[in-house]
Amino acid sequence: MINVVLTKKTKETKIEESPKSNQLNNKKFKCNFSGCEKAFVRKNKLVIHMRYHTGERPYECKEPGCGKSFTQSYNLTYHTRTHTGERPYICPEPGCGMSFAMSSHCSRHKRTHSGERPYQCKEPGCEKSFAQFYNLKVHMRSHTGERPYKCSEPGCEKRFAYNTPLKEHMKTHIH
Repeated sequence: MINVVLTKKTKETKIEESPKSNQLNNKKFKCNFSGCEKAFVRKNKLVIHMRYHTGERPYECKEPGCGKSFTQSYNLTYHTRTHTGERPYICPEPGCGMSFAMSSHCSRHKRTHSGERPYQCKEPGCEKSFAQFYNLKVHMRSHTGERPYKCSEPGCEKRFAYNTPLKEHMKTHIH
C-alpha cells in the first residue's frame, strides 16, 4: 500500500511506500485522491500524476513576462524552444529541410514521405488507416456517434463530432 501525502502549504506531493505493498501487483503505486483509481509501476510516475490533482507545476519558464509553468521538465524544455527557435530534429528526407522542436513531431512528419499509416480502424468492415493517432480517434466518432463539441449558447443543445462544424454553427448565434 502507498500513502500519498498532499502538503497544502507548498503544494508538494510526498509519497511513502508501506512495507505491506502487494508484491504480486506490478502497479503498487496507487493514487488515493478521492475518485481517482490510477495506479503506476514506478513511484516517479505517481509523483507526476499527483501534480494534476494538486496543481503543482514546479518547472517554470525563465523567459521574462512568460509566466508559464509545467508538471514535467521535458515540457519546459520543449516550451523553451518556442522562445529560442531551436528546432534540433531535422527530417532526413533529401530536399525536405523541415525541422522540429520535438522528436515526436519529426517522426509524425516523416510519415508524409513514407506513406505509413500505422493507426488502423478496428471496426468490422472498416479498412481505414491513418498516419496520426488523432485522426483515428476522430474517425472513430463516425462509428460511435460521439459528439463531444457542444454549443455554448444558452438554450442551444446542438452537439458536433468535430470542432469545425461547431465553429460554423456558432456563427449562427452572432446577432
